[in-house]
Amino acid sequence: FTIMKKALLFAALFVITFGSGIAQTVFYSDFETWDDANTPANWIGTATNITLTDVTQFSTAPYAGTYSMKINNDTVGHKRVSTKAVSVTAGSVYNISFYARGNGEVRTGFYDGASYGTYNAYVVINGTTWTKVEQTIICDTTSATAEFILSVRNTMATNDHLQIDSFYVSVGTLTGVS
Repeated sequence: FTIMKKALLFAALFVITFGSGIAQTVFYSDFETWDDANTPANWIGTATNITLTDVTQFSTAPYAGTYSMKINNDTVGHKRVSTKAVSVTAGSVYNISFYARGNGEVRTGFYDGASYGTYNAYVVINGTTWTKVEQTIICDTTSATAEFILSVRNTMATNDHLQIDSFYVSVGTLTGVS
């Protein structure tokens, strides 16, 4: 009986310790579903300012599944592709991760429905190998109409501009801060 109590105690501690660390998914897109050839499902929110013909369904060697999203913006000025509206809470940390390859620069940001938050630094992508990009955003307002943003610039036809796959946003914690 004592062994059983210890086992149950251990199981309860495991759930409390590790179960509470499970991230809450806010948004996920694997780019497998598209409304049309230029509109991935749950994307092209109101903060999007890129010409839709520069966003395309791409089937050449995606990170996972059948499709990725190809973005073409060969100018030095950034263009945005945003998600459809999601809810965010002021002061919450949002972890964003996705895979990228091709040739260009990409960063993340958010729009709360009225104004833009601070963007993260650009990540330079240059190659045919998928690279995991991870960035963090702290929202400064609570909003039911927030959008997460991919901001891109300087894409090049070499390696088919910029391709994005498996875009994931979760509520998290800020690490490395004391």
